[in-house]
Amino acid sequence: MENRKKTYVADIERGVYDIKDEGHYRYKVDKGLTAEIINKISDRKNEPDWMRNLD
Repeated sequence: MENRKKTYVADIERGVYDIKDEGHYRYKVDKGLTAEIINKISDRKNEPDWMRNLD
């Protein structure tokens, strides 16, 4: 069996793994969930009006 050297977290070069991809969105709304945001999303998706009724 192969004898392996132990690797510790402190030994890992973080610069290789800490790469962050820039987000590219087709459509972006404000944070939270309000009636206005729901209507904007629904309009964008061309959903019928009956889907927005709470009754």
